[in-house]
Amino acid sequence: MVDQVAQNENQQSAKGRLSFSWNKAITLFLLLIVVCPIGIWFAWRSSVDRRLDALITSQQQAGKKIKPAEFESEPIADERNAVTIFVQGAQSITIPESVSFTLEDIYKYPRRFEEKRDQIDAIVRANREFFEHAKRAAATEDAFWKLDLTGPLIQTLLPNLPECRAGAKLLAASAELHLKNGKTTEGLDRIETLLAVADHVRAAPVLIQYMVSMSMDSYAIDALERAGMTQLGDNDRATVHRLIQSLLDHQTLDTSWTIAMQMEKTIMIDSVTRMANGTLSMDARNVSGLVALNISNKRKSFSFATIASPAIKSALFEMVEYADDAERAGMQTSYTDATREFADVRPTRPKGLSPAKHVRWTIQSVLMPSLGRALYMHFRTRTIRVQAATALAIQLYEHDTGQRPASLEQLVPKYLPTAPVDPFAPDGEWIRYLPDADHPCLYSVGSNGVDDGGAYQLRKKGGIDADAQDMPFFLDGKPEHIDDPSSGQNNETPE
Repeated sequence: MVDQVAQNENQQSAKGRLSFSWNKAITLFLLLIVVCPIGIWFAWRSSVDRRLDALITSQQQAGKKIKPAEFESEPIADERNAVTIFVQGAQSITIPESVSFTLEDIYKYPRRFEEKRDQIDAIVRANREFFEHAKRAAATEDAFWKLDLTGPLIQTLLPNLPECRAGAKLLAASAELHLKNGKTTEGLDRIETLLAVADHVRAAPVLIQYMVSMSMDSYAIDALERAGMTQLGDNDRATVHRLIQSLLDHQTLDTSWTIAMQMEKTIMIDSVTRMANGTLSMDARNVSGLVALNISNKRKSFSFATIASPAIKSALFEMVEYADDAERAGMQTSYTDATREFADVRPTRPKGLSPAKHVRWTIQSVLMPSLGRALYMHFRTRTIRVQAATALAIQLYEHDTGQRPASLEQLVPKYLPTAPVDPFAPDGEWIRYLPDADHPCLYSVGSNGVDDGGAYQLRKKGGIDADAQDMPFFLDGKPEHIDDPSSGQNNETPE
């Protein structure tokens, strides 16, 4: 009997030890399941944070701006601020009741210029106050755009964008009007004013602002081309020389491009960091089909973003590298060299089921701008500025000698301080010159780098397709069919 009891106690003891062993094993297993991933997550986050700190340090050591405070400038009193002066003038723009179109129509439909010249003259006469403000703004050295760099940087856009565009279009229209009416001094003065204001627009470190400044350059140069060669007076010589010097000076363009790319990197870092801490999120339910960004000033203590923060932040490294490549490309001497330096490759949807890769791809798809188009516009603006400077030099040569030069070599160095190199051409080739064509012109080989003999293609809605074949600058004013899609001409090769 005693043996039976002892045997039962031994069996129960053994079962107890076995149960304890199983419980211990299960507990350890559960701890491993929970603790190991947490440990891995903390190690991953720490590694990503160290890489991010190293990235910011490397940018600073290279002399690049990478933090919002580094882009701030000292405030300027309104009476000494070119921006305030110009915007105040633009806000005063009025369109007389007798005018049947808008400023937008003047630029959108250039062929209407001749049809509506009297009305354009009425607009110009009605806005003397604006032109006085624009002249003052151009002569003012400093520009302060009052950008708010304290909040989410992705919200930082160009203030007073409508006023800038309206003012630029009115300056361009008035310049063309004066040049076509034989008032060369007044026309060139308006061109010079518009280009100076464009430089002020470039003063702010935002890519969209740089793009707007390039549009303003385009307005000025397009007005100069549409007006064609005009009779210069002796008192116009100094203005023309200043314009040539300004148009050939790419330093302002290149500096603005560099700063804009550095701001893009800063916006990327700021936006991704805010996404990682939950103050910036994406809403895929946007009815437009686009991803909307939701902004909150309150940091969330725990959210999906908290868990995914290492994956979110890891998206930054490719994004910053992309902007770094674009920054270097913009400093190249030719578009051919730039495209070797920079590949505008957008992020592709990853294959497989890796959540981290899909998070990284989503962030990059939303926050990486298409810098390839901006880079193209940067070199296109360089090109049209060289063409405009060369056209003005030809005009000076003709004023002095009574005829146009047989070749561009005759312009250097008396009329052109440097060779008119085509930024789209490889190997430092010059802008081409066709003085004996039916429509005499200068031309660039365009973005494909191929010399098509001056041939060009037109867009369906009118205007030259600058992405196809060559880019001409006409010396006697644009042919009528260029801006008239009803002409039926799709392309032309100068004879």
